[in-house]
Amino acid sequence: MLRLAAGIVLPTEGVLRIDGVDAVLLDRPAWREQIGWMDQHPPLLAASLAANLLVARSDAETAALWSALEFAGLKTWAEALPAQLDTVLGEGGRQLSGGQLRRLALARLALRRPRLLLLDEPTASLDEAAEAFVIERLRHLCAPCTTLLVTHRPGPLQLCGRVLTLEQGWLLSATASTVSDLTAMDDTETSPHG
Repeated sequence: MLRLAAGIVLPTEGVLRIDGVDAVLLDRPAWREQIGWMDQHPPLLAASLAANLLVARSDAETAALWSALEFAGLKTWAEALPAQLDTVLGEGGRQLSGGQLRRLALARLALRRPRLLLLDEPTASLDEAAEAFVIERLRHLCAPCTTLLVTHRPGPLQLCGRVLTLEQGWLLSATASTVSDLTAMDDTETSPHG
């Protein structure tokens, strides 16, 4: 679903419309420039911290990079690096924890300011405190744009106004429930007595 929305793949059946235009007719590279993507394994270049941020917006000035790092809770960490923004990060994120990688992805999204935000398990494998931080930051990023979120965890659902439940590609339900209703539903489904 996220790959369809991003224009990475086209539908094999039916029609996908973006702003009323058939996705087949879209300028897909131009469309992708309007999209922000965050998943559970954010990619990391074997390049400087600055280069890893600039993939989100190549024309960003140094002040914007620092502002994005502050937004993501990484400014103090980055200031302590040997060469700060010029510090080379290891390929695949070997030098970063999972939480730091997610925060770097948040900084990228803050720089990009997408029109469409695609989130694929953005809090998977994070502890409770890290998950709460990521959700709080995503709340700011989601406000001005359309967001599609895929998750198995109840926490990120608080970002959603509508929840679609899918199983093997089929829509099981669509709700505009409150987060407490969804969390209670999740607790019932996972309860040994539910």
